[in-house]
Amino acid sequence: AGGGYLVTKHLLDSGRRNIAGFFKADDRQGIERHKGYVNALQEHEIAYDPDKVVWFHTEDRRKKPALMVRNMVRQNSFPDGIVCYNDQIAYGVIDLLQKHNVRVPEDVLVIGFDDSSISEYSPVKITSFVHPKVEMGRAAANKLIHMLRSSDPEQPLVLDMPLHEKESTRR
Repeated sequence: AGGGYLVTKHLLDSGRRNIAGFFKADDRQGIERHKGYVNALQEHEIAYDPDKVVWFHTEDRRKKPALMVRNMVRQNSFPDGIVCYNDQIAYGVIDLLQKHNVRVPEDVLVIGFDDSSISEYSPVKITSFVHPKVEMGRAAANKLIHMLRSSDPEQPLVLDMPLHEKESTRR
């Protein structure tokens, strides 16, 4: 939930109030990122609107977000900020918005996750939270070793996710 909270809070701190979210429904990360999104909105006293949330599954990750962006543009009801499940989804959202003459970041701010290489190749470089892969691997190995050597219950691990701000949220 922490990551979803951080990306949504970043958009809220940038003055956005009409924030949509694109979340993956068939994995825990998507569910947790959605929870963080909801928590950040509530903290800023913004009512949760399920019509601003797009749920997609692995199988429809290319088609459903695209369809929803087209619907937003067709209805002229696009938000002023969009939280994306990851950089791949953010790339597709930005590409489609631009094809419909919606400017990022001038009209809509878009933010992703993972700070993957896709974030650099996007038509607009994507602001993204860094997924600390090396640190996660090291922590997982240490947890496994601890579990093998001890019967103490494991504590949840929380890692810092630094923001790599790029063009998609700069004003």
